[in-house]
Order: sequence, then structure tokens, then C-alpha cells
Amino acid sequence: MYRQYCVGGIDKILSNKDKYLPKLVQSNTDEKKSDSSKTQKKNFEKLGGDAFTAGDFPQATFWFFQQRKYVKGGQMYRKVEISNRSCEDKWKDFIPFLDKKHKEGMIKQSTSWYEVQTMWQRNQKEFEKLAVASFDSKDFPQATFWFFQHRMYNLDGKPYDKVKFANSRCKEGWKDFSSFLNQKPEKGILNKNTSWFEIQSLWLQKQKHFEELGGICFDAGDYPQATFWFLQHQLNNLDGQPYANVDIAHGKCGEDWQGFPIFIINQAHIDGSIDLSTTWSEVQGLWDPKLV
Repeated sequence: MYRQYCVGGIDKILSNKDKYLPKLVQSNTDEKKSDSSKTQKKNFEKLGGDAFTAGDFPQATFWFFQQRKYVKGGQMYRKVEISNRSCEDKWKDFIPFLDKKHKEGMIKQSTSWYEVQTMWQRNQKEFEKLAVASFDSKDFPQATFWFFQHRMYNLDGKPYDKVKFANSRCKEGWKDFSSFLNQKPEKGILNKNTSWFEIQSLWLQKQKHFEELGGICFDAGDYPQATFWFLQHQLNNLDGQPYANVDIAHGKCGEDWQGFPIFIINQAHIDGSIDLSTTWSEVQGLWDPKLV
């Protein structure tokens, strides 16, 4: 089943290779409704109060932190510290962590508690908790990754059967994923701070699943990167046939990305500096060294 990359769903069109390709479409009927929903702001103070009442003090700390940053303009807001003092000892550095991630641009006004919790657990090397949560939600590739991280950074690389067990539950296209993970530490690519998105991107790229990778980036609102991966799909999987997703993703990019598709095609076919193994960060460096 193809992913729904944008409002309106997907039209399937039959190519001359008797192969169905997804085509992104925009919805006109719900566009105004969609735009207005994006402008709605979360009531951080209420979310924090509800979490505090429920005894979820880490989550309360986060929402009150958001209230201080985005509603009170960074002014003193004692509920942040009060909530944090009510947390268990392992959360004592949570506020400095939130400040750091906010400065790095990792925490934004739209950031969810789940996203922050995942960042914190990764920072604290709570990989097994992340793995169990992924396994319970039947995201077996991600569970495999977090169990692998737990083995490498909490068990000093000792045998850990849950890595192979989680991998065995994955779909056919992921059957060699644990072997792939074992190779990455030797190349310095995978470390304790590596995110699931980063390793998922490397795997999908290795498998030439550029379309799926483009869809993930499109859903996340990263339209320049989505444009690149859709172009990789067009050039390497569709033999250069017209592919509507490229234009749709590029059309959502800002003015700084004008001419980007032509640039990629020239680099791939004329210059040769872009191939199947080229990463997004490398592409950013070619397009504008200031981006990396």
C-alpha cells in the first residue's frame, strides 16, 4: 500500500511498464480547513497542568517549558522548575537538555511529547525502552535498531537475542537489516546519538527505496530533501520517466531552491558527482556549502 503523502491521497497511474506509480494530488475542498488547522496553537499550560495532575511530571515539565518559550517569550515561569523538581532523580538534567535541544532547533512549537521523550531516552541510552515501544506498535525494523543500540552501548556488544528476534518479525525487505547494522559501527556511521530516521534513510537508500524515503521526508515537511529522493527514484528506478512527485515536492520548496531538480540531473548525468550512494548532506554541500 502506498503512503498518503499529502492531503487528498494518491492517484495511481499505469505506466508503459505495466507498473503502478503513485501520483501526489492536492485536495481543493479541504485546503482552507487544512490551512486553518495548522494555525491552531497548542494550549501548553493546559497540557502541562493535565500532565502534572496525572503525576506525569516529566511531560508537565516539557509543556510548561513550551509555555515559557513560545507564550511568555522566555520569561521566568516557575512551573517549569516546580514540575522538574517533582520528577525522579534521573530527570534532574531535563531542563538543560530541553534548552540545548531548543537552541539546536530540535524542539519547536509543534514538537510533540513523544518526540521529546524519544530524544531524551536516546540521550540517556534508554534504548531498550524505545525498542519495546516500537515492538509493541509492530514497528519491527525500528525495534531491531533500538535493541541493537542497547546491545552495543548498554551491554558492551554482548550477544542479545532480541536483535535477531525483532529482525525476524520484519517484512521480507528488511531480512538483512541486523547484518547491515553490524557493519555500520566499523565505518563510524552509527553511534549512540544516531536517530532512527538517520539509519532508516541509510537502509532505504541502500535498498534503492528512494520513493519511500522521499515520502517520509515529504510527510515531515522537508520538501527539498523529498525532491532529491524523488529525483533519485525517477533517475534510477524509473529510467528517467516523468514522475509527478518531483514537481509537487519541488513546488513546495522556497525560492532558495529554484533550479534544484535541473542541478541534480546535471550532477548525476553530466558531472557524475551524484550516484546511488550520495547522501542528502552531500547534496546539500554541493548545492550550497553553507547548509552543512
